[in-house]
Amino acid sequence: MLNISECMKRTIKNKNLEVAEIAKKTGMSKSTIHDLENGTTANPTIKTIARLCEGIEISVDEFLYGEKKGKIQTFFNKFKELEEEEQETLLTMYEGARHAVSERKKKYNIK
Repeated sequence: MLNISECMKRTIKNKNLEVAEIAKKTGMSKSTIHDLENGTTANPTIKTIARLCEGIEISVDEFLYGEKKGKIQTFFNKFKELEEEEQETLLTMYEGARHAVSERKKKYNIK
């Protein structure tokens, strides 16, 4: 499972960025950036990740995996093209699937 805190730390190091610079480029607060970096916000929304990546001019693939993989960026590009109602429907489906996986892990004691 991806660790957003590790992704943030790696990106900050690789891109030689400061928290204040990221906040300015993304329009997010410094505290939000700190929360992502420190793991306080462990499961940010897709919109938050997309906004972060767009602001620091990095692909989502590169942010999440440290390299460009293509599929995730393609997904985000297509996601941004959807009408807001379609985006909300897709996000609801994602949250439902995420919840189902979490419940299944609990049920079968999977980490």
